[in-house]
Amino acid sequence: MKNIFKNLTIISFFIGFFINNVYSLKIVFDPGHGGNNPGCCHEYDGQIVKEKDLNYKIALFIKDELSKYETENGEKVKIYLTRNEFDNPTLAERIDLGIKFNADIVISLHNNASPSNDHDYRGSMVLVTSSNFNDKYEIEENLAKNILKELNKIGLQIQTEDTILGQAQNINGLLRRLSTDESTYLNGDTTDWYGIIRHGIMKNIPSILVEHAYLSNEQDYREFLSTDDKLKSLSKAVVEGIVQYYSLIG
Repeated sequence: MKNIFKNLTIISFFIGFFINNVYSLKIVFDPGHGGNNPGCCHEYDGQIVKEKDLNYKIALFIKDELSKYETENGEKVKIYLTRNEFDNPTLAERIDLGIKFNADIVISLHNNASPSNDHDYRGSMVLVTSSNFNDKYEIEENLAKNILKELNKIGLQIQTEDTILGQAQNINGLLRRLSTDESTYLNGDTTDWYGIIRHGIMKNIPSILVEHAYLSNEQDYREFLSTDDKLKSLSKAVVEGIVQYYSLIG
């Protein structure tokens, strides 16, 4: 019996090794919120639209579209999701899945809401790190710029106003915000306020958070979020940004 368990352990090890190393590019997509956490919500046409549902659909559409591409070496991209339709992992657990899968990056997928009853805020932004601890600053910034460029091509505005707090800095759609609890990374830099970014930097994996559009803005909702076809178009724009950054071939 011990030999059977030993053999199964060895087989599992090699299966895991094969999965984690046969693909030269591995990306974890994180559909924000989930489970009993709906994210932002807004009512349209008598229905409550939940951000968690939009995020999950976008993740599935991205996975389907990105699976059509290969690296320059002719290898398929390995794609993972952090949750199913019903789960709600913690932010740390979402990053830990990226570590488990030996991913190159974690991309968290969200939709935005204005912080008040002012529903005029529109457009896309991407949350990125403020620190170069573990050398992730340029990776996050350059991928984010590519994604924003492609979202803008399909008509989404790039949100450049600080709609959160005064210490948040938004330059050309790249949103950075520092923690206020005096915590620091090991290199002495102030940690990032956003958990998904902070946990990624601390665990040595780049992570960005894409706010595709404002669910609280009716024009954004009608033009980009209200149907599956519009979500697919938005998802293709995100994929195109990834394709450009990683020089993928379709």
